[in-house]
Amino acid sequence: MTTSPLLAGRVDEKARYLRELRRELSVLPSGRRRDVLRGVADHLDDAAPEDPRPFEEILGAPELIARTAIRDHDLHAGRSLRPGYAMVSKRLQLIAGILYCPPAVYGLVMLALDGREWFLWEHLRFLLQLAPALLFLPLPLLARWKRWYLMSVLCIGGYVAYLAAQLAVNQLAVTHLLAAKLWFVPTSTVWISHAPVIVLLTLALLGAPTVLRLHRNPRHTGPMGDRSPSSVSD
Repeated sequence: MTTSPLLAGRVDEKARYLRELRRELSVLPSGRRRDVLRGVADHLDDAAPEDPRPFEEILGAPELIARTAIRDHDLHAGRSLRPGYAMVSKRLQLIAGILYCPPAVYGLVMLALDGREWFLWEHLRFLLQLAPALLFLPLPLLARWKRWYLMSVLCIGGYVAYLAAQLAVNQLAVTHLLAAKLWFVPTSTVWISHAPVIVLLTLALLGAPTVLRLHRNPRHTGPMGDRSPSSVSD
């Protein structure tokens, strides 16, 4: 028994739709995510043989379903949802924070091995080397879903601005000036370590679920916008 091309295309369309929906729903806790996916999959199975329209016209855009599911979760929880680590973008941001640890440890070891006394500027130099991790990297990890994308933009923007300012000071100031000592990075190893961190933060932004980037105005292409995901999963 062979599968007709029309039916095979419908199966592929369903797989693509559910894959995109799963990505959008990665913000949710695993249990709620499974419930919504199961309900939508069952609904598509019922609709596919009878309705030839694209699935986005039947149920709506995946990000619209995800937004409704997230708001439903917020309503029951009584507070805005913090994206979970099932979301690839947030895992990339966590890895970026972990990658920043070796330069911080390196800077601490260099200062500890320094034979001179620890003057005030040496303490400040060490703290300034940690500034990107202390000020920028935690922002998106702690942000709730409505502010996650903004915090992520601020994170990478602040990180790059800090490195640019650091480079400018090192290029313009002479080494005996206090400013140069405060911003000085011991070796190029520390500078090189910033590159993968910036790459990971950029990938996290580019791969972010649409529901987090356009949660105010997602594209509306179906009747699901007026239906709660819980009613589909039941």
